[in-house]
Amino acid sequence: YEKNATNTMEGLFKILYEYTRDIWGEAAAGTPAGASGLPSQMQERLLAREDSAVRRRLVKFIFEKGYSPQEALPEQIVTDYIAGMTDAYALKTYEELYWI
Repeated sequence: YEKNATNTMEGLFKILYEYTRDIWGEAAAGTPAGASGLPSQMQERLLAREDSAVRRRLVKFIFEKGYSPQEALPEQIVTDYIAGMTDAYALKTYEELYWI
């Protein structure tokens, strides 16, 4: 069970980190220095182009928490996101991402 849990957490972190890193680069370019959070137009644009429910939920989490590119690293965002998951939700999310 422990090995399965470790694999699930590592898999979640890897794929969510890669996605967050990609959108964070885009967000940093479009966010004025000193801004608190991200512009709402960016959220709308990111949500509109995503076909993955998991990625849409992550984008909503980022906006709800008010993370800004100047203050939060992708690693911290993903860690906070995963830390808030129940075991069952983490497993469901992993299965959605990896089509198990």
